[in-house]
Amino acid sequence: FCNFKCSFCKVAYRNVDNNYLKIDSFDKIQKILTELLKRGNGFKFTGGEPTLDPYLYESLEFLKEKRAQIYLDTNGSNYKVVQSLITNSMIDVLGISLKGITKIEAMEKSGVSGELCWDNVFNTVKIANDLGVKQIIVTYVCFSDFNINKMFEISDLFSEYDNICLKFNNYSKPM
Repeated sequence: FCNFKCSFCKVAYRNVDNNYLKIDSFDKIQKILTELLKRGNGFKFTGGEPTLDPYLYESLEFLKEKRAQIYLDTNGSNYKVVQSLITNSMIDVLGISLKGITKIEAMEKSGVSGELCWDNVFNTVKIANDLGVKQIIVTYVCFSDFNINKMFEISDLFSEYDNICLKFNNYSKPM
């Protein structure tokens, strides 16, 4: 599930049923995670929006007890959840999606208010930086109107941080 309504994303179909994996208890998740741990110890939690998952904290806590490496990939809207996870050493790598170069563009692309898709994203980055997350990956979806000047504008938004890795995803048609 996701709290954004990005026109380029196809996650919306998952919102209909509220739980597309049909997992209704942490016991079921724990069994799945135990099996997955036999195959590797790196886990990426993504979405939709993983901070909306009612079992996220329990899942990460279980995995960290097993010394797993956690990559959380969020839209940045729930910075207080992310702050709690970082404070409790649940995240090794944080990915955040930037929906626009400006607050207006972010609102247009995400389909939500500026607080969720702009202010909270920058709060999440600042919190992650201040709390010592070593790797923060900021992803921007590029459309056919993307150019080198936009790349520099995005880079300038995060110039005060040393631990930001910018990632640009291509998308073929403009919004």
